[in-house]
Amino acid sequence: MNKLAALSIGIIMTLWAGSSFAISTTGSISYVTTPASVVQGAYESDTSIRAFNEVQNFLLGADINVNMTSPGTASVVTVPSIVRTGLTPGTVSAGTYVNSYFLHLDGLTSGSGTRLKGSITFDQEILGVIMLSNDVISSSNYFSPFTSTAYPTVMGGTGSLDSHFEFFTISPDSRTLTLEMAVLNWSLDQVRVVTKASVPEPSTLLLLGSGITFLGLVRRKIRV
Repeated sequence: MNKLAALSIGIIMTLWAGSSFAISTTGSISYVTTPASVVQGAYESDTSIRAFNEVQNFLLGADINVNMTSPGTASVVTVPSIVRTGLTPGTVSAGTYVNSYFLHLDGLTSGSGTRLKGSITFDQEILGVIMLSNDVISSSNYFSPFTSTAYPTVMGGTGSLDSHFEFFTISPDSRTLTLEMAVLNWSLDQVRVVTKASVPEPSTLLLLGSGITFLGLVRRKIRV
């Protein structure tokens, strides 16, 4: 391969790398490779909230209900009864390109429960956070055919803000989720975060197409 061909490939890869999915975590949140299962008992820990990528640049084929859509704090208290505050429910509409991330806390069956805190920052704005059990299950049923992970299929402590004292805060720039989650040894907490997708802008796609065309011309010239 000559220098021009190598240069064109470099340009193409640089443009495409602009849509990478940077992510950072603090506290007890650990970013992990996609697990085979997050069914209760399959992926336990008393020390870590596991976060992983589900889908990237995914075109929604149906509306997705979310429980928190704007900066602020949502919480639940259980004394004397369950009271939730700060929820800003909404819908991420079909036809939207999204990235989806999953946060999972399943305390050790042999333990007495755990409470963990941390934050997770995305390179794109958060469109919605799903933490109520029925919506977590519903969205898992939607995404599961497109992932390699097995999800719970029934409710029963699968979401957050269902019990205990828990808190979720979306930062003012809508890129960081700070949370405090708690589980007993018979329950698990699961949260799904849907963000904007890093779909290249039209101008980037034009440059990418030009680079590919240039590479084709170079290769044709070499053959001649």
